[in-house]
Amino acid sequence: MRNGIFYLTALMVCALGMTACTDGKKDGEGVRQEGSGQELPETVRAEEPQEAEDGQEGTAQTQEETAPETDSVQTQEETAPETDSVQTQEETVPEAEVIRTDSGLEVRFDEAEQNYEAEDGTVLLTVQTRFPVVTIPGREQAAEAINRYVRSGQAFQSESPTGPPVEETLSWAEEDYKTRGKGMWPAAYLLYEMYWPGRLDENVVSFGLESYSYMGGAHPNMVVHGFVFDTQTGEKLSFADVVEDVDAASETVVRFLLEETAKLDESMETGSIFFDGYEETLQSYPKEDKWYLGEDGFHIFIDTYEIAPYVAGNFDFVIPYGEADFLRIKFKKEGMDD
Repeated sequence: MRNGIFYLTALMVCALGMTACTDGKKDGEGVRQEGSGQELPETVRAEEPQEAEDGQEGTAQTQEETAPETDSVQTQEETAPETDSVQTQEETVPEAEVIRTDSGLEVRFDEAEQNYEAEDGTVLLTVQTRFPVVTIPGREQAAEAINRYVRSGQAFQSESPTGPPVEETLSWAEEDYKTRGKGMWPAAYLLYEMYWPGRLDENVVSFGLESYSYMGGAHPNMVVHGFVFDTQTGEKLSFADVVEDVDAASETVVRFLLEETAKLDESMETGSIFFDGYEETLQSYPKEDKWYLGEDGFHIFIDTYEIAPYVAGNFDFVIPYGEADFLRIKFKKEGMDD
């Protein structure tokens, strides 16, 4: 499940014009057809911020009573940069969501939000992120290697593959706002990047990564990535690292995808939902960073527009571990205690 600001913002964006947000999931095997992202398992939730302690003077104070020496409410001349927009103070949840396993492995998800405003206070761009921080008792170097990799792909920077950079998006938002004017401004642009937990055990730490970018159109663009790490070393694992034979495993994956997409087509009353020739596109799967090891099996992610139009959403196909004979024994669930 998603929590906090991310879920509310996604709902807001869909209400403003994302006409193609659709979801359909099949538990345990087959395909989860996704238009708005991946559901998360139940986890420890962040607590709500506490109210002021008893005895604290006044809950509604004047500006003179509350303003610190640094003056957090500044004049336009003090805050407005040359770009005609200002960045508000970064806000993070008071207590991060944390997942702990029986082995002591811990993953904390840090959430943050930044707003960029026009001089008149209108929010032009909101950037939301949810990043994992891994702790592995006795294997600090492995944990640091995982955390370093995640940090190296920080959301929406110039080298990030997940969406346009913040600076570029803000520039577009500023120009769009000047053209439309305040009265016609529909909603703030949104850059939204969220990691969710996959499989967390003695052998594997894996994450899915969902990235939205909404820039004033009818709907956002979304991409999904998967990352799998060796818990012992912290190394990011490739497809070749987790399978016995790459060619045989690839053939199995492609055959599975063809079977599952054919089932979807058969279930549709209005004709095929897939592009002509999509079968040829499936021959290139699984692509690196488009798969991961989940709790229930081997997942293959296919983004919107790859094999079907936007209305079909993105796809998350799952080969259950009992059918994933192409995996090395270490990475099969039944092989975890071997």
